[in-house]
Amino acid sequence: MTIFIPNLSISIRGLHDIGKSGWWVLISLIPIIGWIWIIILLAIEGENKPNKYGPVPGKVESRAENKNENQQ
Repeated sequence: MTIFIPNLSISIRGLHDIGKSGWWVLISLIPIIGWIWIIILLAIEGENKPNKYGPVPGKVESRAENKNENQQ
């Protein structure tokens, strides 16, 4: 039970990265087929552009690097 909330939040974040709603995590309640489908969804690489759930997480670091390059 102590890992349920962190697992849920990481799963929802992974779904948001591919542009899916966090409600898709409920598909894992379907035995076997649901588990396989959620694993496939979470294994898909995230979008390279901002979506309705926010900016691309990796782009935050690149903005900081660009700022450092401009200062030098």
